[in-house]
Amino acid sequence: MYFMTDDPFVKRNAANATNWQISFALWMVISMILSLAFIGFLGLLILPVLDLAFCVAAAAKASDGETWDYPATIDIL
Repeated sequence: MYFMTDDPFVKRNAANATNWQISFALWMVISMILSLAFIGFLGLLILPVLDLAFCVAAAAKASDGETWDYPATIDIL
């Protein structure tokens, strides 16, 4: 959607969602690596739940016409 639209609202929400998904993947990789030292198991359990909750919250905000910045997200786009 980011590349297919000229609407700034859609572009901002698409950039936020893409940035979150990239950050989520990086957090999961870090948790997997840390789980080898028995530290990252909590991250492996919590991150998917946070992913679902953040996506639902962002969708609710977008339906109200607002943009929502995901927490703990690296800005790439």
